[in-house]
This record gives sequence, structure tokens and C-alpha cells, in this order.
Amino acid sequence: MIGNISKGRGFRGCLSYLLEKEQAELIGGNMLGENARELAAEFKLSRQLNPDIKQPVFHASLSLPKHEDYAEHVDEERWNSIAADYLQQMGFTRNQYIVVRHFDRDHDHIHIVAARVKLDGTVVDDSWDYRKSQDIIRSLEREYNLTPVLSSWEVERRGITKGQYEQQRREVETGSTPTPNVKERIAELADQVLPTCTTPEQFIEKMQAAGVQIQTRTQRDGSISGISYQYTQNGVTVATPGNKLGTDYSWNGIQRRIKELTPQLGDAELLAAQKKVAAYFAKLPTHPNEQELQRFQRDERRLAALYDDLFQQTLEKQDEIEQASWLSRLLPKYKTDLASLEKILAQRDRVYESWMAAGRRVEEWHSQKEEYRRWQSSPATKEMEQLREYLNTPQVQTRLSHIKEEQRQERERQQEGREISIAVQQLFRLIGTQPQPDGSLMLEGNRWRLMQRGHTVSVSVKADNREILRVEGEKTVVFNPTREERERMHSLRSKVSEQLQQEKIWQRSLERKQSRGFSL
Repeated sequence: MIGNISKGRGFRGCLSYLLEKEQAELIGGNMLGENARELAAEFKLSRQLNPDIKQPVFHASLSLPKHEDYAEHVDEERWNSIAADYLQQMGFTRNQYIVVRHFDRDHDHIHIVAARVKLDGTVVDDSWDYRKSQDIIRSLEREYNLTPVLSSWEVERRGITKGQYEQQRREVETGSTPTPNVKERIAELADQVLPTCTTPEQFIEKMQAAGVQIQTRTQRDGSISGISYQYTQNGVTVATPGNKLGTDYSWNGIQRRIKELTPQLGDAELLAAQKKVAAYFAKLPTHPNEQELQRFQRDERRLAALYDDLFQQTLEKQDEIEQASWLSRLLPKYKTDLASLEKILAQRDRVYESWMAAGRRVEEWHSQKEEYRRWQSSPATKEMEQLREYLNTPQVQTRLSHIKEEQRQERERQQEGREISIAVQQLFRLIGTQPQPDGSLMLEGNRWRLMQRGHTVSVSVKADNREILRVEGEKTVVFNPTREERERMHSLRSKVSEQLQQEKIWQRSLERKQSRGFSL
């Protein structure tokens, strides 16, 4: 099945194009309108829920392939089922949509028009939607037993020519070593390198590091307009323009693919997404072990057989006791038989309870399996798996590492600023004098200007009034000293700490003398 998706601004034009063809039929959807005008009025309702969306129209076409001897077809009910499954997996769960079938081509195909704005006002995420659509189509082909078709990125990668195929076939038939397909190797290397690149220039560097020689065609303004590759494998050297490998390997294709792979989320969104994925998969239901089920089933069968045996023994013993004559009932053997019957009954009851418990374990196993299956196949899990795959791409991992390192450095900066602020406050207390009327206090030959106003402490350079530290309460607002200033501030902190330590020693000595009765 071949799929194509696009997004647009207006519903009326798209609906008119699809419905006003002679061989067009509206076969499904969840809307009441029967023509373009009525449906556009209905779509307007969801559009008004989120008027900021510039492209509220989602348009997808799904086509069955036409073979040399026949064209594949499915009935209307099956097309509607395929369309509903496709939309749900694409994230359109509470959206208006219609399904239109066209009969103007040799191949059977439908068009789906859906509102990107859900009925609760949220918008369907369109990140990676092109690749997502291809993956969904491949799964629908398997589910509905349709003829599989290569994904678009496989089509956009040129296969071997008929001449190359015939040459390889002859070489295999004669037993000689097939000539390596160097173009395919170049494409494979490009596919391996691309996910690790964030710029086309980085792609060129990594391809050359992998042994592929790159040449670019430059325009008069200095911009690159084309790319070619040269690679040697097993003594065979091939030089080829990028477009000969496929559109994905041209310069425009390389730029487009890198742009598709480049993270689009902000720093805070990336961190939030990482926490969200970790929290979601931490609640992953237990996947039942098949061996446990076999063991539970064996226990259930064994206990059921044992219960049947004890039940049969009970019947036989009861018959034996009931058939005893009144004289036999006076003999000690009768009492022994009654005790034996009670023992068998008690054992049968215990086995019955164990049998029922084994059956409950089997039912619980199947219940866990069903819960795990529902969890795995739920739209939320698929969305989280796609998000996890996105977060695990090399670009995003590198970016997350940088974000966390920047946050660590910021925390250290904040802590260092707070420690120096505390030292400044202690300095005021140690000096024991009031600041000047403007709230400042000079230190070390007027090179610094210290200020404390309420809970705000600041340090600035007296010469140019440049502020290098300001702490408001517990938050470091400014901390940007030079290396020399940083060292002097650390020296100040150490000096103050030393003075405080000496003051504590003197205070403890004073307290000891007072405790011994010395008058001071």
C-alpha cells in the first residue's frame, strides 16, 4: 500500500477537489455532511477550537498497488476499517474525518481528510509524521494481508540496474566472486552516518572519515548546490553524483533528512519528555513467563486427577460402610473405617482447595498476559515508544548531555555565589561597623564596593562600578567575575572562614574560663 500525506490551510478547497470529481464517492467518516460545502461548515467547528493552528487540514491518500496482470482491490467496509486504524495509530483519536474513494485510476485508492484539531481543542502532533505514516502502512499491510510495498525511503534509494543484476547473476552461476556494488555501499555508509549528524557539513566530515571522498558543487554566492561521492571497495572505485544514488542522497535530500532528524523540542521540553518516558515505562506491567503457565497448568491437571481419585475412594468407602451389617457396626473395625473415611474427606477437601488455587493462578496468568498485551498495543504506549526512540537518537542524546552539563554548571555557579554572599554577610558582622549612608562598605583600598540592603548582597568593582555578584535571598542573580576577581573572592571567603574559626576558639576559651570561676 502506498501512502502520501500533506497538510493545508483550508478545508473547502481540498473537499471540493476530492468530492466534485465524477468518479468520487464518500464512503465513510464520522460527519453528517454530504457535500463539500456542508462538510467544510462542520470542519469549521473544530477549527474554531484552536484558531492559532495555521494548517488545520490533514490529507492522506492510501493506494493499493497495480500489478502487471491484475489490480488489487478491497471492498468499502475494509477500506473504512483500514482508514480508521490508520488514523488512530497516527494519533487522530477524537477528530472529525471523512473517507473518499476514487475510481478514476487503474489502482484502487482512498483519500482521508481529517481535522488536526481534536474536539477537546488539542492538536495532533505532526513530528516525524511522514516516517510514522510509512511504519503504520507497513503494519496495516500485514494486518489486512495486503501486498507489501517498499517504504518511501527505500524507493528514494536507487536499486541496482538490470545490467548489474544480470552481471551478478552470471557471476554467481559461473562460480566467480560477484563484483561488489560500490554504490549500495556508499548509500549504506550515508544511512549510518546521517543519524549522528546535525549539519550537512558534519555529514561531509564523517563520510570522509569513513573513507568516502566527497566533492561539492558551489554556486557563485558560495552556497552548495550539489554533492558527489567516490569510494573504493575490493579494488573497485566508483564516483557518482548524489542524485544517481537516489533523491535521499542528493544535496537537497541530505539537508532534508538532517532537518527531519534534528530535535525540534526545547531544552525544558526534552528533559520533561525524558522524565515522562522513564515514568511511563517504569509502570510497565509484568510480562508473564510461559514456563510459569505450563507449571500452573501441570499443577492444575495433577490436582484435578488427585481429587478425582480421592473422590472415588470416598464413594467406595461410603458404600462399604453403608453395606455393613448392624453387627459389624459394633466391631472396632467399623470405627476404624469411619476414621479412614473422615481422613480421606479431609484430604479431598485440601486437594480441592489446592486445585481451585491452581486454577486461579492460571486465570491470573492469562489476565496478566491480556493486561500486558493491551498495554503494549495501546496508542499511549506506541506514542511513548516513538518518543523513546526519538530521545535515543544520537543528536538528542548529545543535546541532553549538554543540557544536563549546563544545568550542573549553573547549580555550581549558584552555590558558589551563595557561599561568597554568606562570606560577605559575615564580613559585615566581623567588621562590626555600619555601612556608609548609601549602603556600601569599602574593602582593600577601594577596589571593591560591598553593599547589603536587607536580604540583597552585592559586590561591584569600584573603578568602573561593574557588578560581579548579586544575591537576592537564596538566588544568585549575577555572578560573572574575572579569574583574578574570582580568586580574590575565594581568598576573601577563606580569610573570613579563618577569622570565624578563630572567633569560635576564642569564645570557647572564654566560656571555659568563666566556668572555672575566673572574672574577666
